[in-house]
Amino acid sequence: MEADVRAGLKDAGSFSVEADGGVVRISGRVRWTSQILALAEAVRSVEGVVEVAADHDD
Repeated sequence: MEADVRAGLKDAGSFSVEADGGVVRISGRVRWTSQILALAEAVRSVEGVVEVAADHDD
């Protein structure tokens, strides 16, 4: 699942992805703040993802 998430997010920015039991945690930075919602939606669309948690650097 983690590889599927990363494959869909190649140009989103500098971040780390951890997946555990359908819960995906994203940490790091996106290039533009406006990408945050799109990033979360892209992760939610991956088969097997049941929850997305995001940590962000200000």
